[in-house]
Amino acid sequence: MRLLFLVLLLLASCDLPTSFGAEIPSGAVPMDPVPEVYSKWWRDVMRDAGIQRDVSHVRWFTVRGGMFWSERDGAMSAGRWIPDGRIYIAEGWELNEPTVKHEMLHELLQGDSNHEHPLFAHYRSCHEGGEPVSCEPR
Repeated sequence: MRLLFLVLLLLASCDLPTSFGAEIPSGAVPMDPVPEVYSKWWRDVMRDAGIQRDVSHVRWFTVRGGMFWSERDGAMSAGRWIPDGRIYIAEGWELNEPTVKHEMLHELLQGDSNHEHPLFAHYRSCHEGGEPVSCEPR
């Protein structure tokens, strides 16, 4: 009985329902401060998508060292969205509007990993399907 209690206690502290199996970029640290322009960009994405959602739950992270390898995508990446409201942006890309808005759109849609929403063509990530596209860090 005591062992069962310990196992349940450990599982309760693991945040499993929202992050189990998520690919977390190594070298990530909390983004501090979060750029003020993100509030405007969030409003832009909400307007463009026709979805209203509070941004205050989103936790932002910077991935030190710049772009990072994504096993899921099989390519280098400048951003990653995790379903529990975490967004990771590569160091040096924090003010790259298309990259940040791309990850914001994932958060608003609560998914769409296949990038089927038409706004993904507008908020194009810098490496989709392993093919680099034109966008540079700012």
